[in-house]
Amino acid sequence: MTRTLYASILGILLVLCPCTSRGAPEVGASTQASANGVNATLTLTTDWGSGYCADVTLQNTSAAAVTSWTVVVDLNQGTLSQLWNGVVTRSGTQITVKPAGAWNSTLAPGAAQPVFGFCGSGAGASYQPTLVSLSIDGASGGEPSEAAFAIAASPATVAVSQGASTTSAISLIRTGGFADSVVLSASVLPSGVTASFDPASTTGDSSTLTLTASGTAATGTAALTVTATGGGLTRSASINLTVSSGSASTCGTVTNNPFGDCKFSWGAPDDGSNSSYLSFVSGWIGYETRGGLDAALATNVACDGCRLAKAVASTKAMAVFYTYFIGFQANYMGGFGDCNVDHDGHNLCTDGAQWIRDNRALIVNMYGEYAKKVHAASPNKPVIWWLEGDFVQYSYSDQSNPLSYAELGALARDITCAIKSNQPNAVVAMNHSPWISNDQANGFWGAQPLDVLDLVWVQGAGDTDTFVNSGTYNAATANFGWLHRKTGRKIMAETSFAGSGSADRWSTTTAANINARIANGVIGVLVNNPGASYQSATDTLGPSLSSTCN
Repeated sequence: MTRTLYASILGILLVLCPCTSRGAPEVGASTQASANGVNATLTLTTDWGSGYCADVTLQNTSAAAVTSWTVVVDLNQGTLSQLWNGVVTRSGTQITVKPAGAWNSTLAPGAAQPVFGFCGSGAGASYQPTLVSLSIDGASGGEPSEAAFAIAASPATVAVSQGASTTSAISLIRTGGFADSVVLSASVLPSGVTASFDPASTTGDSSTLTLTASGTAATGTAALTVTATGGGLTRSASINLTVSSGSASTCGTVTNNPFGDCKFSWGAPDDGSNSSYLSFVSGWIGYETRGGLDAALATNVACDGCRLAKAVASTKAMAVFYTYFIGFQANYMGGFGDCNVDHDGHNLCTDGAQWIRDNRALIVNMYGEYAKKVHAASPNKPVIWWLEGDFVQYSYSDQSNPLSYAELGALARDITCAIKSNQPNAVVAMNHSPWISNDQANGFWGAQPLDVLDLVWVQGAGDTDTFVNSGTYNAATANFGWLHRKTGRKIMAETSFAGSGSADRWSTTTAANINARIANGVIGVLVNNPGASYQSATDTLGPSLSSTCN
């Protein structure tokens, strides 16, 4: 997975942020670099004494737009644990970071925004990072450019079912002091599809386009045009819209809450004994040779998920699968490892989407056959499938042949249907990557098959609605409330952002905080590294927690 904290390619949870507390330099410490009227600032956002997380922000004080940037950071005595919203290369103790895509490569004159963030760990007095240099394209700092504007749509490929709606973020890139009001409109719409803008006329930099398909809207793919007019100028952008049938799903029913007792559910990685008191226990699957298809040749157990499902069949707990068939098999079969450990220039960030295109039928077959084995091993108890962490990464522009959101949605549907047709009581959850931008979040979920997906799973803490990776670029979407409202699905949280039991921000917080999360759709949490007091803490909190069935 790219820009994630979920797992290494061996299926062992990667410990990335050991949030123990000891004496450490103050959070907020910063270093700076400048180039051509643009200032870069590296600011520590958290520091726990043996590691840290930091954001890098750019401020464009020039009269011209930044079109791309490159930042060099020295990790000194530290090591990089994870990085989001950037493409990274390493040389010695230094890392060089470039934009993750067009959505965070540009910066208008006078604008300031965080462009990427990262976490690291280390020991010694100099484990904290320092900003070495900044280089940029554009922003010459010279004479002001001619007043003008450009328009961009993100995502530029969207999908919607009949009777539903989807959105695209419209950006207005103003240059040369252009300040006129801009009027937005849409044309070449398929029959039965309507468009609205919020706002429809603006002196600002953005608007949200909502496309609504009636129950009888024409199906198929069409290229619609968004037109912006202002100050005597006209600009346009194209959006590819796919309208699919709104007919009922043919691959099982949707389960709103798999935990029938309506109690908040506590979970942890399976340790062989904790299923006696937890609501669910987890394990990784998909690392078996060809996803378990070649059982006779498998170097590992052909179906480790079958073992877990059988082990908990007579206990209180349900099994939760971290499914990573694409990530594991792309590495084993194609040599494309996780981006945070594979730095040869060919990894999931660059070649994962193409590997999916080349092996799509195999991927769906692996899921279907694996589900069949699990159902045979434990037919009477549901299993919760957490699909492919950071699934959205295969749409990133740094892919050699990225998948569109519509293609990701179609693949998610086929995988879900393969699971449910072979394990009728399966519960399937799609992952939300908490570090993606507002535009990416809206585009991704606008194309996901919510008529067949049961749940959403995401990293998150119990003492705040805001995700750990929240910044100004995703403040609107990086929270439980938005995710629940957008998807209409209940949420299961997990804590792989936390490297130790002391970082458990669920069983150690108040019942009032957890009830606030329940109000925003959260029905349970997997604490990846529970402390010794986890059972007693959850028992104490239980009677004070709200129902999750409301």
